[in-house]
Amino acid sequence: MAPYAYALTTCENYGYQNGSTCACPVGFGGDTCSDMACGGTIYDGAQRPLATDRTGSFTNLTASDCSCEDGWTGTGCNVCQTSSACQEWSDGSSTSVSDSMPSAQNNTLVCNTQSRVWASSQMSCNVENPTLQAIFPLSSTLNIMRTLDPSLSPVPNLTSFGTSMSVYAQLVYDGIEQFYCTADSCTQKYDNSTNNLQCTCRANTSFCGGISVSDITQVINSLSGELDIDCEVPESSGEAACSFKQSMLTSLFGAGGLSLSGCRFGECVRQYVIDNSSDSSAAEQDPGSSLGAGVIAGLAVVGGLVALWRNVSYIVAEDKLVLDGLSGSVQPGQIVAVLGPSGAGKTTLVEILASKRKSGDISSTVAFPGAGNEGRPRIGFHEKYARVDDLIDRLGLTRMRRVSIGLELVGAPDVLILDEPTSGLDSVSAARIAGVLRDIAHDPARPTAVVAAYISRAASCTTRSTGLCCSRMGARCIRGRDGLGRWRRGGVFEGYNVADYLLEVASDAPEGLLRRGESSSEPALQTCQWWRRSLPALRTDSYATTFLTQMEVLSGREWKVLRRDKTLFLAHIVVAAVLGVFCGGLYYHTEVTIAGFQSRVGCLFFVGALVAFSSLSALFNVVQARELFLRERSSGFYSPTAWLATRVLFDVVPLRLLPTIIVSTITYWMAGLAGDAAHFFKYLFILVLYTLAITLWNFFLGTLFENGGIAILLSALSALYQMTFAGFFVHLTSIPPVLRWLQWLCPLKYCLEALSVNEVGAGLMIEDSLEGVPVDVSASLIMELLFGFKENAYYRDVLVLFAFVVGFGISAVMVVWLKVRERR
Repeated sequence: MAPYAYALTTCENYGYQNGSTCACPVGFGGDTCSDMACGGTIYDGAQRPLATDRTGSFTNLTASDCSCEDGWTGTGCNVCQTSSACQEWSDGSSTSVSDSMPSAQNNTLVCNTQSRVWASSQMSCNVENPTLQAIFPLSSTLNIMRTLDPSLSPVPNLTSFGTSMSVYAQLVYDGIEQFYCTADSCTQKYDNSTNNLQCTCRANTSFCGGISVSDITQVINSLSGELDIDCEVPESSGEAACSFKQSMLTSLFGAGGLSLSGCRFGECVRQYVIDNSSDSSAAEQDPGSSLGAGVIAGLAVVGGLVALWRNVSYIVAEDKLVLDGLSGSVQPGQIVAVLGPSGAGKTTLVEILASKRKSGDISSTVAFPGAGNEGRPRIGFHEKYARVDDLIDRLGLTRMRRVSIGLELVGAPDVLILDEPTSGLDSVSAARIAGVLRDIAHDPARPTAVVAAYISRAASCTTRSTGLCCSRMGARCIRGRDGLGRWRRGGVFEGYNVADYLLEVASDAPEGLLRRGESSSEPALQTCQWWRRSLPALRTDSYATTFLTQMEVLSGREWKVLRRDKTLFLAHIVVAAVLGVFCGGLYYHTEVTIAGFQSRVGCLFFVGALVAFSSLSALFNVVQARELFLRERSSGFYSPTAWLATRVLFDVVPLRLLPTIIVSTITYWMAGLAGDAAHFFKYLFILVLYTLAITLWNFFLGTLFENGGIAILLSALSALYQMTFAGFFVHLTSIPPVLRWLQWLCPLKYCLEALSVNEVGAGLMIEDSLEGVPVDVSASLIMELLFGFKENAYYRDVLVLFAFVVGFGISAVMVVWLKVRERR
């Protein structure tokens, strides 16, 4: 005989198989848990009357036709409202109290009507959303059962269902269940956050295929991930507003997700459960109750910035010990004096602490606890002012314009080469310059080799070590003299200026003089190259001042130039204000319709385009300053990096950032964009990053091409390219694949996407109507449909824009170092 075959029953509403039947969630019954309870109370269990849809074979009742007994409410009559309704069950004879119930505690049944869950609570809410109601105009309700601990419910598996920390929800439309959901791993604070959400659409219902034009089965069945149920705290027996939030729901309906109103809560629970519960949720959520651990740690760091150095040793020349195991510390409010005689190593110690590069071997542990992620605080170290003041006095430059000599001397050069240092000066000033150059050449502390080109009598020989060279092809140099104006060779008469004579020789040298020099064995006449063999090599890889000092001097010069000529700065400020008013007026108080949202993105695009084109003047400024940089770089005054950094600083701040902030701020508030400070500053942050990127791009072009016209042409073309692939004029996903990759090289695309995402991230909702159907959806959905921008792309765009800033900056530095140099 063949064994009996039993067909497994498929249980709906996440019921589970219990023998030959299904164990159903509270409020549902029937063979497959597909029928809603109708009347009775949750204590009736499987004995409750049921309702089925209007096409059912055994009844014509629906949930909307059911009337609840006194003290119960909600669709399905699952929500208690009075303690007497709960106590009626305990007084009845149909069911008795469990023997395991604590006898020494208060076992009185009460009805908890607050949103707080003690054991297993029922809630029933009206669903309110204009878009949803336009498609499904009849009444929709959402029933939710939240179970914290089923064992504490009056009758486990009857007044509760499922495991601890779980949620069951059913949406009912016109009295008929449309779909149901479940989630677990709940946490209860002031909201109810759950994970592992899953939902199931009931086939052939109004939501799920019963009306072909409104089938949302795919949307419902794809709901997953984390679920948040946020509710107001209602007054006793009052109604509350809640929200049913999940990522897809928030993208469709805004940050509030699916809005719920008229929520009623009810939970039959014994008094001892409430009395014995340790409610720590309020303390966890109250931000004002105490300082968080992160805040306390932050305050400790701010108050405790300490500099520590341990076992600092310094050795030079492989065996000379300058410092030997020095240790110490200093913190705010203290002064540590380093004392010692000359040569004791005081300067060496402070230079090591200031991270100065040293030629010897350093072994040390220098730490700055509390300095943050950077690991070191800002350290200042300067010592050049006295030398500058001394040189100004020695040169008599206070009232003179021969500053170029002083610039050369500040760097303490090994060789000083001057081109007509006395040109344009009177004889007194020329004599002063000549005397200074003599003093510099014979400075006991630092003798310097001087090579100077003269075309006047100021080149008269005044010292025994002066050598003069004639600048004429084939000429020879004359060295050595016994006294002023008396030369052993060369045909110079007593009292005759040697410089004048040499100029005559250079212009038309006597043939005999050159022949004598060539045939003579005496060392009186030697080639003009003698000094190249005797002078030390020029330094090309180091500078006499630190990078910070170079920046300081260059910044001072740029500041003076900016103060003297305010035309460009004022023009940028005025134009920014005018354009801000124009753009703000053009998009004044944009509406929250679909067309209005397109105007919002157009406003953001307009601001980005203004930044791109206004940065063209940065390129012109670099081209204009290029000639001066070439001349000063050849003299080794400062590093190319210091020059470029100073140019960026004094171009970006006054001419780029300030105008960008002005135009964007005026436009932002006039256009009525997101009206909170957080989104406004995120908006400014994106524009600042984009401004830096475009400015550095123009610096790169300005340094790469000597011809400024080519650089300006390429900059303008790059701005047009960015406008094309930014995503405003063409949908990014509709670009042909062969060209689609170009959008990833477009900084304006990331700028516009981040600005748009920031705007919709403020909870912007679209309120419009299409052919009479009201539309009330999240602007993020419209943004992705119209422009192809992704809702979660803000921080990705920030990183990409930052990468553009770094990339363009490094490219500009490399071009300046390798290409922008003097060539003769």
